[in-house]
Amino acid sequence: MPPDEHTRKIIGAMGGTLLGACAMPQIIRLIRTKSASDISYVFLLAYILGLFLTFLYLFWKRALITWICILIQLGSGVVVLLGKVYLEVLSSSARKTRREAREQRSLARQAQAGIPGSQVFLVELSTSHAE
Repeated sequence: MPPDEHTRKIIGAMGGTLLGACAMPQIIRLIRTKSASDISYVFLLAYILGLFLTFLYLFWKRALITWICILIQLGSGVVVLLGKVYLEVLSSSARKTRREAREQRSLARQAQAGIPGSQVFLVELSTSHAE
């Protein structure tokens, strides 16, 4: 025999709260490590879209407790996505990394062209004088 309505609501709220809290370790890890490179944008966007569609369904079904829990999960997913965007696009360390990568590509192109001043050209000169 299934539990009564009150018991089902309590079970649903507990399950939803637990699922909503599942993103907290990831959020804490983002803050501590200041890295989100191991999180896929595709996963996050699909996860958020799935939660949003589930929220709409539950909202229209008037399942108040369940859709509140879904909103908590949705909020957590959005926080993780915003953290990833900030760490990989907007932060000063991300800008520094992109600048260093551009400089490395520029040096590599100069080295391929044999332009004096590039690191590879200097290494070739120093080894040819040593012989």
